[in-house]
Amino acid sequence: MMRLWNRRKIGFLAACVFSVFLGNAHSDEISLALRIVPPYVMQDSSGAVTGIEYEIIRNALSAQGHSVKVEIYPLSRVIASVTAGTVMAGAPVQSGHNTGRYLSDVYIRYDNIALSLSYRNLGLKSISDLSLYRVVAFQRAATVLGVEFASVMGECDAYTELPDQTTQIRMLFLGRADVAIGDSRIFRTIIHNPETGVDASVPLDEFRLFPETEYRVGFVSAYYRDEFNKGLAKLRANGAYDSIMEKYRIK
Repeated sequence: MMRLWNRRKIGFLAACVFSVFLGNAHSDEISLALRIVPPYVMQDSSGAVTGIEYEIIRNALSAQGHSVKVEIYPLSRVIASVTAGTVMAGAPVQSGHNTGRYLSDVYIRYDNIALSLSYRNLGLKSISDLSLYRVVAFQRAATVLGVEFASVMGECDAYTELPDQTTQIRMLFLGRADVAIGDSRIFRTIIHNPETGVDASVPLDEFRLFPETEYRVGFVSAYYRDEFNKGLAKLRANGAYDSIMEKYRIK
């Protein structure tokens, strides 16, 4: 009788542990690591999060019955957190980040450009043309923008990468850099922000020397990756995705 009771007790405890595991694996609230880069992810003084990427990810998961709890980190820690599994999801992620996690379908594409003041008449036609100028780019640009860009900039003494893209724009407008490299939406947002302190009416030239950069969400669980992909497909089909993109478009 004692042995039977023990077996039942062990079975009950095992069932409890298994149910807790399932509950954690399929929790309705997903911890999501993001980094602040307007207009993709923004946070106000009250801690409320908005932005293109946040709304796409939140709404895609919401379409499948899940909510998100955002944790704001620098990009390097976003990648590290997803890799270590200390969060359930993180974005933006590329396959080159080698997180070893489950990557979603592409949810956003960055339009990286070379930006210059129009009066300079630089007429950039290729990546190799950049070697003639003082170039300031976003952090990790040499990794993100491909082998040719990394090779050309590796031979350029006047190439700098900065974590603060507002500083890039200020350097460009002050004549301390000839070309700024970054995403066109990010640059437009910075230029039109009064706190940047530049004249948004100054004519600019945009040179599209790079292919679009595709980003995905990294998930610790294949289940949530699949749920996100289903929700993202719904947003694209019902027009909600386009509405989010239009909402944050700088005129």
